[in-house]
Amino acid sequence: IPMSAVAQEQRLMDLRSVSQTICNELALQEAIDKKRKVILKDYASGSSGEVKDRLVVPINLFYNKENVYCYDLGSKDFRQFRISRIGSVESDIPDAEYPHTMTPRYADVFRWLGDDRFHVRLKMDLAARNYLLEDYSDAGNLSESEFYEAGENEWILDTHLQGLIGLRRFFLGLADRIEILPTEDSDAVRKMIGEFLSENLK
Repeated sequence: IPMSAVAQEQRLMDLRSVSQTICNELALQEAIDKKRKVILKDYASGSSGEVKDRLVVPINLFYNKENVYCYDLGSKDFRQFRISRIGSVESDIPDAEYPHTMTPRYADVFRWLGDDRFHVRLKMDLAARNYLLEDYSDAGNLSESEFYEAGENEWILDTHLQGLIGLRRFFLGLADRIEILPTEDSDAVRKMIGEFLSENLK
């Protein structure tokens, strides 16, 4: 079927975007293997709202290779970065070698890296289940005991999280379609969401 000029341009833009992401992933993996510094060019940060270069030491790719865990030499701290938000990866830089024994980290289903551990159980309908699978791709890798169909139009997410902010973002967008089920940490989940709403609904 012939494509319109607009559809052709959109397809080319999509292909260029995918190609750049793959190039970034390969460059980061090479830097990880060789223990080298890189510059993440034009990184668009959702938290700071800034687009700027970041000098980092990549440690490992995680979350279906959508994110990279790094030591940020600018902030002197460990950070995770979404590979799709990186303009390009510059690896040909002076004194790029950075031997280290930094430990890889891996995020929970909501892409959160942290040192806490919370047990959560959520009951959700089809719309919430679809949103979880489409926006949090690692949900498809959960075991059958962590994510399963419990009845007609009913799914259960029963897993452990490293923090609650990622869960809060997911829940608040679909609060009418998700029920927080009892666990040893469910009170902490409800308290965190309640306090967030109280602080921001003024």
